[in-house]
Amino acid sequence: MEFTDIWSLADAELNNVRAILQKHPKEQEFIDRLISLYKNLPDNFIKEYPRERIPILQMFWTSFRGFLISTEMTLQGHISESYAITSKSAESLAIAQKFNLYPDKIEVWVRKNKDDSQTFRRLIGTLFPENDPVLQPKVFNMYDLTSEYGRHPNFATTAFYSNFEQINTDNKVLFTFNDFEDELNLKRAINYNIFAYQSLLIGYSVIFKEFLKSEYKLTLDTFNTDFEKYKYTLREEFSL
Repeated sequence: MEFTDIWSLADAELNNVRAILQKHPKEQEFIDRLISLYKNLPDNFIKEYPRERIPILQMFWTSFRGFLISTEMTLQGHISESYAITSKSAESLAIAQKFNLYPDKIEVWVRKNKDDSQTFRRLIGTLFPENDPVLQPKVFNMYDLTSEYGRHPNFATTAFYSNFEQINTDNKVLFTFNDFEDELNLKRAINYNIFAYQSLLIGYSVIFKEFLKSEYKLTLDTFNTDFEKYKYTLREEFSL
């Protein structure tokens, strides 16, 4: 099995991300490193990975492509739309963990068709069990937040500000949609996106831990340490 064709599908998104990121060189560095970690993870085991567990890799791919697309959306200021993608990516990790713990669900999931009386959620069961350390609390909290502000069209995510002053005189209502034009808030959103997909990758590294080489683990640990230090330097900037 080769992932070459899958990676080539991501080239367009990746090029767009790098073009927009020129204003944020430190974030570009971390995004590039995280992309490399995602791309290199399957190289640890792809030839030996059990064929019947391939749907777990399918979930991994869904999360990785979600990282590229959500980053592109964030850089364009489409924050709520980016959150919707991140929510799906977190859900993909939850499904991967479910398949990892209960391999019998894989075949049922693969063979499910639209005429099946079982809904997806009933088939899979609880996605974020309270006692699952891979998903709780960090990934679940991220899923909950990005679902609320990304998937659900509540007022806060559909119209950031509304001006009703002209409704009586000109019969107009002015909306400013929930997109960031402020550079500081945009930088905050970019770093949250990095944090989110770093958290998902850590989850996948637990699922695939028996296959990971020591060199890859060291590279991931180094990234986690470096990004944690960088986040600390941003506290004062973001508190302004």
